[in-house]
Parts: sequence; structure tokens; C-alpha cells
Amino acid sequence: MTNNELMEKAKVSKSTFYKMKNGQNVTTDV
Repeated sequence: MTNNELMEKAKVSKSTFYKMKNGQNVTTDV
């Protein structure tokens, strides 16, 4: 699965997506 597909499924912004990839606990800011 590509990063774009993950972002679409999670419905998160790019900044939030990369925070999640960095292992931080963040809430989704759509």
C-alpha cells in the first residue's frame, strides 16, 4: 500500500500523516 493510499484511507492531513509515520501520538486534524 502506498503512502497516498494510507492518507486517503486515514483521511488525515499530510502533516498529521508524517507525524504518525514518525511515531508520535497525534489526533487527526482533517
